[in-house]
Amino acid sequence: MMNVSRSIAGAVALAAVAMLPATASFAQQNAIPNIAVPTPGPGPGHPAPPQQSFEGCYYINQDLYGPYRMSFCLSRWGGGSYHVTGGGLNCNGNLNWSDRGGEARVNIHYSWCGRGVGWSADTMVCSPMQGPWQPGGGGFGNQPRIAVPVPVSQDLRCAYYPGVRGFDAVSVIATKTQQY
Repeated sequence: MMNVSRSIAGAVALAAVAMLPATASFAQQNAIPNIAVPTPGPGPGHPAPPQQSFEGCYYINQDLYGPYRMSFCLSRWGGGSYHVTGGGLNCNGNLNWSDRGGEARVNIHYSWCGRGVGWSADTMVCSPMQGPWQPGGGGFGNQPRIAVPVPVSQDLRCAYYPGVRGFDAVSVIATKTQQY
């Protein structure tokens, strides 16, 4: 009788040990993190953090070189378009852009606007706006200890470089719109 009890106890213990990896795996898959911990940076076995997606449409919320307002769209494949209005102008043109180290470099093509006027071939260099919740952006002090969803600014701070001599570069804010 003692041998039977030992055999049953041994079988139960063996079954429990065999189930541990499956139970641990299930727990890991269904775990919900609630504490933020530092993770290793990019490198072998560690992917780089996701980068800002510049794709979408934006409007510059201030006048450019007089009474002109610009909106533009950046497409997935490095192309796009722009629209300039104000001061009697209604210009539509194309652009090319590329992501260079987390900055969007936008090359605006010359556009004939009619009535003897055109919009020059200009350049913009845009970077994501830093929100107050991001390190270095006027944050709230220490790094967060609890993981919570945080809104991410989709606005861009751009340096606008005119292609025509005699005009200085200006700093503008491009606000992302819902339409594309």
